[in-house]
Formats: sequence, C-alpha cells, structure tokens
Amino acid sequence: MHAEMNRLASKDMDIINMLHTDRAAGFRMLFDAYYMPLSLYSLQFTDDFDASEDIVQSFFVHFWETRRDLLVGTQLYPYLFTAIRNNTLTYLRKTGGVSRMPEELTNDDELLIRDLAEAEEHQDVLRQREEQLYQALQALSAHERQALEKTVVDEMSYKQVAAEMGISVNTLKTYLRRAMKKLRSSGLCTLLLLG
Repeated sequence: MHAEMNRLASKDMDIINMLHTDRAAGFRMLFDAYYMPLSLYSLQFTDDFDASEDIVQSFFVHFWETRRDLLVGTQLYPYLFTAIRNNTLTYLRKTGGVSRMPEELTNDDELLIRDLAEAEEHQDVLRQREEQLYQALQALSAHERQALEKTVVDEMSYKQVAAEMGISVNTLKTYLRRAMKKLRSSGLCTLLLLG
C-alpha cells in the first residue's frame, strides 16, 4: 500500500507541476487520470451513468474555467473525490434522490480519503481494508470483475472494454453498475477507485 500511495502522490505531483507549466497538457493529464475513477465514484450514489458522467464533466469544465492556481497541496485525489462527492450530493438533492446517499456512507468515504492522504499513519487499517476489498472483488461475477479491472485499473474507455469483452457498452455499464452496487454495500468503492 505504501508503494501505491507513493505512486498516487507522484502522479498528482506530476499533474500539478504540468498544470503550472502547461495548463492545457496538465488538464489533459488530470482528466485522463481521474475521469473514469471519479465517474465510477459518483455512480455508486446515483446508479445512473449519464448523470454521473455529467456531474464529473461539469466539475472538469468548472475546474478548467476557474482554477488558475491549484491550492490543494500535493495530493489531488482527496480534493477531487471530495468535490465529486459534494457535487453528487447536490445533484441528488436537486433531483430528489438524496435518499440514495446515506450519511454514514459519505462519512466513511470522507474518512477513507483522509486516511489515504495520511496513509503512513494508518497502514494496518488500510491493509485490512485492502484484504476486504480483495475478498469483495473475488465475490463478484467474472464479467463484473473484468469490467471493473479494465475500466479502473487498466483505465480503458467503456468502448475499448466493451470491444475487448465482446459486449455492448450498455451491457458493460450494467456489469459496472452491479459491481459498484455490491461494493457499495461493503463500503469499499472508494478504496477501489483510489487504488
């Protein structure tokens, strides 16, 4: 886990540095690295791919238009996931779907994001959560697990994953929705998306 945290911190520093030297290239790096994980994170609350993608796209548009200097320290992921969680909660309130986002889940996510930001102090807890995540992933169907692996770990697009699996994009989205629902019930979605 320590190596993973170093990789995340290093990736974030590369993105921040690029945002300061070449804003457009830095934004592209940020978008490429975080669009899919943020969309899947929002999906666990909305159960609606289109809405989740709209939330994330709106965040990136707002980020592009308003962020002249990045003041989030050296770790982007706590800032990004917190922003998406808040934007998703706002969306759910506006659409009347707020009951889908239990308060205890948002608190768990916030604590996990903070824990990951301070990972060196919480190695034992994180190892336990990783083991729980591994077990939860093993409980998914082969198609659900493959869909998550290809979109989250391999960072492939929906279209690429669907083509590789020989299924439609809508079927892929169904597999992802089911997998996220199962992982959400175990409280492990955020750990998967940050890993």
